[in-house]
Amino acid sequence: QLKIASSVVLCNTKYLITLLLYIIRRSYFLFFTNTPEHPYYAAIFTSQRTEKDNKNYSSTADLMDELASKQDGFLGVESARDRNGFGITVSYWDSIEAIKLWKENVSHKKVQEKGKLDWYSSYTTRICKVERAYSNSK
Repeated sequence: QLKIASSVVLCNTKYLITLLLYIIRRSYFLFFTNTPEHPYYAAIFTSQRTEKDNKNYSSTADLMDELASKQDGFLGVESARDRNGFGITVSYWDSIEAIKLWKENVSHKKVQEKGKLDWYSSYTTRICKVERAYSNSK
């Protein structure tokens, strides 16, 4: 999938997205999602990680990001976690129905159960309608 030619790295889009997600998750960087005009919806998942099964957690989180990105209505995701295991992931959706379909996705439901059993000591999910958004960048 990765070829080096004349010092230029050529790769397919799927590989590049996977690589960027890997870098983001391990570097504590946060890139902002380019959302459309409001209104749209946000699912805010706030969690406290346990120390259990770190290797599988990271790879599964990457897989869930990829799977969510293929769901109808998905707009993007922003995620950050501190060194103590406290994290916030915000996924953006074009409708409440899209969020409901994501919550009921069979693969996602299996991962939710694994999270409840092993990966999180506590978590909260909040669903919000974004009616206004503004930003600043330098």
